[in-house]
Amino acid sequence: MTIRFFFGYGEDECMPKTINVPAGEFQAGLVDLRDNYVAEPAGVWSTYLVGGSGEHVWTVGTRFSNTYVEGVRFVDWFADLLAGKAGHVGP
Repeated sequence: MTIRFFFGYGEDECMPKTINVPAGEFQAGLVDLRDNYVAEPAGVWSTYLVGGSGEHVWTVGTRFSNTYVEGVRFVDWFADLLAGKAGHVGP
């Protein structure tokens, strides 16, 4: 939710208020960005999209080693990323 709030500015013609992009709309935007705008060059761009709300930092605590998306543990995806193996996990 923190990220949706942060990137929500610009919604509703930039009216100054608390803006929260709906989760489905935000997810669709991330998938569109991944699939249509930053896909090239292939093999250098990675995403790990975790569903839900209320979480902000995933690289500390038990979430780092206990989060699975599509059977892939976040810490393993992260290790692959550091080793130069780019790949997408998530919707």
